[in-house]
Amino acid sequence: MRHYRAPRKLTKAVRDEWLAEFAKHGNMAAASRACDVNPRAIRDLIEANRYFAYRVECAREEAVGRLEKEAFRRAVEGVKSYVVSEGRVVRYKGVPLVKVEYSDSLMGLLLRAHGGDAYKTKTDNTHTLQVDSDEAARKLADALSRKFGGKPGDDT
Repeated sequence: MRHYRAPRKLTKAVRDEWLAEFAKHGNMAAASRACDVNPRAIRDLIEANRYFAYRVECAREEAVGRLEKEAFRRAVEGVKSYVVSEGRVVRYKGVPLVKVEYSDSLMGLLLRAHGGDAYKTKTDNTHTLQVDSDEAARKLADALSRKFGGKPGDDT
């Protein structure tokens, strides 16, 4: 049985610890769990304290930078893993074979984020609508006459 323990108060030391955890994880809930603080108290503090909100944003940017660095490493340097066949590591002359896998999708994301307009996804939101103005005017007149009574074209 897990015993309930009241969350810690948000002293300066606890806030600094939480910010360091948030910069490391990039996740408010994980940082709150690691520091044993109530995430709602953190959100309230962000709303009430502009300086703390600024520090949270700086920690978020640090976490995003860490993620971008790891994405770059996986895309450019690749990720090493052992070659496995029939559930066993394949060896050549007693040495395990290693393959390197690169992430084309991460490379594409990084290029779209940082590569300028040349790598941005291009979309065309142009729509063409052809309207028969005489028919539209007749329909509008009919609708108005039904709503307000009278006959279309009747000025009385």
